[in-house]
Amino acid sequence: MKKLIKYLFILALVIGFAACQEEYEVGDAGAKTLSGDWVVIEYNLDVEALYGPYTLQVYNTSFDPDMIWIENIYDSGYKVKANKLSDTTFGVTGATDVTGGHDGTMDIVDGEVFDNDSISFRVILYDADGEIADDYLEAGHRYTGWADDQH
Repeated sequence: MKKLIKYLFILALVIGFAACQEEYEVGDAGAKTLSGDWVVIEYNLDVEALYGPYTLQVYNTSFDPDMIWIENIYDSGYKVKANKLSDTTFGVTGATDVTGGHDGTMDIVDGEVFDNDSISFRVILYDADGEIADDYLEAGHRYTGWADDQH
């Protein structure tokens, strides 16, 4: 009988501790709609496909909720910090590649996420002298995990 009382007492303690835990609410890191892996294709300004598809990553910074990281631009590993202009738009002027893979700067113009599953933006690359080295469009869809998205 003492064993039964002991087990009931332990069970009551476990239930009591579990009932007292506060519920954890997951917050919004500030770039939920923009963040994710994106399968994109590079287009020239006449919207002719040039390269791709490949995967691009967009995610929030830990320091500023109004900034995002864009990684693997140009399928080259370029990584820049951009401004989150709204929940669905982004851009930056004069960004430098933090990986050191590109000596000049870049602008990201007209960045936007549509219907939470499509992305498009224009990238203007400048060389070290400030001359335009490349100017193209990126467009694609959110990575789904399906075999068609494996690149």
